[in-house]
Amino acid sequence: MPILQVDGLAVEYAQQGSGPDLLLVHSLLTELTVFERVLPRLAEGRRVTRINLPGFGASAAGKFESVAEVADHLAAARW
Repeated sequence: MPILQVDGLAVEYAQQGSGPDLLLVHSLLTELTVFERVLPRLAEGRRVTRINLPGFGASAAGKFESVAEVADHLAAARW
């Protein structure tokens, strides 16, 4: 899965579909794969991006300011 750099922190993410953006963030003790069962339905008419929080999956341990900061970096990478 691709890696996005957010203020020097590697954040793993995955995208599927096209259309308006939907950002999914997992809860504690899970990772972005938790959404796989519902992903096909969510991706109908949407571009779904799932991220792994710091320290989960291939995301580096550390912290970022907010999920909004990650969304901003994703938007910048899109254009």
